[in-house]
Amino acid sequence: MNKLIINLGIIILLTSLSLHAQVRELSLDDALKIALENNKSIKSAKFRERLSKAELHQSRSSFLPSVELSVTGVHTNDPLASFGFKLKQEIVTQADFSPVLLNDPLSMDHFSTKLELKLPLINMDGFHMHKAAKLNYKANTYMKERNIHYVMFEVKKYYYSLLLADEVIRVVNESFEVAKSALKMTKDNLEVGYAKDADVLMAKVRLGDIKAKLLEAKNMRSNTVEHLVFLLGLEEGTEINPTDSFSISPKFELKETNILNRSDILAVKTSVNASKHLFAANKSNFLPRINAFGSTEWNDNKLLGSSAKNYTIGAMFSWKLFNGYKNIGSLQKAKAQYEKAKNDYSEYLSKNKLEVFKAQRDLELAFEQTQIKKLGQKQAAASFRIMNNRYAEGLEKTVDLLYAENLASNRKLEFVESLYKYQIALFYMELLLEK
Repeated sequence: MNKLIINLGIIILLTSLSLHAQVRELSLDDALKIALENNKSIKSAKFRERLSKAELHQSRSSFLPSVELSVTGVHTNDPLASFGFKLKQEIVTQADFSPVLLNDPLSMDHFSTKLELKLPLINMDGFHMHKAAKLNYKANTYMKERNIHYVMFEVKKYYYSLLLADEVIRVVNESFEVAKSALKMTKDNLEVGYAKDADVLMAKVRLGDIKAKLLEAKNMRSNTVEHLVFLLGLEEGTEINPTDSFSISPKFELKETNILNRSDILAVKTSVNASKHLFAANKSNFLPRINAFGSTEWNDNKLLGSSAKNYTIGAMFSWKLFNGYKNIGSLQKAKAQYEKAKNDYSEYLSKNKLEVFKAQRDLELAFEQTQIKKLGQKQAAASFRIMNNRYAEGLEKTVDLLYAENLASNRKLEFVESLYKYQIALFYMELLLEK
């Protein structure tokens, strides 16, 4: 009874899971659009861009004015404060100079409403920090674009991996049917004396090998679907059925290998310029600063009162001549970072140029492989048809039939894999050139 309940529960659970599993029919274009909206890596790149834009806004404080409104309320009998507040409220009388009141004044209320303006005039370090922030925002925008290109490449790669897995499963299923038919035919021949026990055993072994290949291909498909679901930001457990199919793409003609305008190259180059301005900002720390300020203040013994008013305007010149090697150390660090950034850019550019040349050779090789594998598939298929007809007439051995079928199956898989490799090489070249 307990076993029946457990088995019933398992059946209900499996049925529930199968009902909740979503099946999506997707073309490659559909997959790319979904990834553009849902991919977590693209979203993170957009967040980094927004963060750097916020930092750019913050850096504008180096040259834009700041305005502050404050309201202060005080209740005191402090001698010095009381006399000062009376002056601010403009209520001092001759009697307030009495030593008794000066030394022991009565408690009083004082409210001050103050509007204050601060205006940076000459702050060269702030100017360069703003330029660095602007360039950093630009670099993050380029990196967001590059991230999108890379995610699109990943989606294409795994979409075609799914096509490959489906094609492998189809070919292996065909081999499975042929192997089953060969096993049945061999058993029939054994009964009439045209085959031996060893032939039957060989046919069974071949059928077992194909079953193992089929299981491996299905596992590969499951892994590919899971990764594609992750890239597309879909719900876990979603099943994807591709609607596109393999086709022989025309040979790619490389007309230009310039990558200087590629988004990641521009991002690295922009970061170098940002490092240059950070270096300049640290040099500007040795220069003086000039800032202006002004304020208007209303004083009263009532909140927001305005019986007495005063103003202050002025300017401040400041020059930090020495601060214990802090500025010197910061300057040396910024210079080293700038020099490193220039070197990293040169290295990054050189490596990617080499990668383009390598990818070009790989692409040409992959295309030639598709032509060779296509011929090999046709030849093996023709040989198997001839062998199968002769075997049905009792003119060929089981071992020869199984060998021919295995060869034809492998040639089919090699051709499909060559199409896959060429298509991925083509996508990778598009990624490198951003075409």
